Amino acid sequence: MARKSYFELGFQYQMVAKYAKMTNYEEHEPIYLYHISVRPLHSEDELQFFMEPKEIWAGENNIFDIKRICTAPTVEQCLIAICPYNHISQIYIYRTVNKVNKSVVPYGVFDAPLTQERWITRKRKFMLVGEIPCDYEDSLDQATLLSREWKPGTSYPNYICMDFSSRGGMDDFDRQHRELYKARKFMRQHDSNHFINDIERKIHDDNQRNMKLRLNRYEPKPIRTSSSN
Repeated sequence: MARKSYFELGFQYQMVAKYAKMTNYEEHEPIYLYHISVRPLHSEDELQFFMEPKEIWAGENNIFDIKRICTAPTVEQCLIAICPYNHISQIYIYRTVNKVNKSVVPYGVFDAPLTQERWITRKRKFMLVGEIPCDYEDSLDQATLLSREWKPGTSYPNYICMDFSSRGGMDDFDRQHRELYKARKFMRQHDSNHFINDIERKIHDDNQRNMKLRLNRYEPKPIRTSSSN
């Protein structure tokens, strides 16, 4: 039997939102999980902090009441999943301080097979590991992800444009898939400009990106709930 496409799996994930629960954990290989934000979640004095799950308004009305921290195994997959409401000047990259060996399956999320999104539904410690400076093009409704720290009077030699206006729907899927390839290329070329040190770059590139995970890459099914994560 031929393996289903990400689109076909995404349709199935969307149709089984009734399975979505805060306690629907699935065990997997221990990995760090990344979360990105267009506003700082840390303080200047404390780069490590506890993040609390919260209700996410992302167009998926049937899972709105599930408090969660949305994460993904790589920064690129986080980038194609976000849909910020405000203009973007900076993207902050966070990861779990410790590796995670089980996380909540995001039933009800169409693009979950592509982004490999996973939910954390309990308070968890995160740390700042990088930043991506941005510009915003009003006429195109696109954010420009820049490869270098801005300096007055200079221009950025390397950048990509991302359309964050809509995410996670059937009509967005092809664009998200194209942007994933574009974001991966961008990060491979310029990741040394975005992570806070070479250790974090290696964790992301040498470990996370090369693990060939299969999160959300199988047909969705009800999972026996667990009492811990």
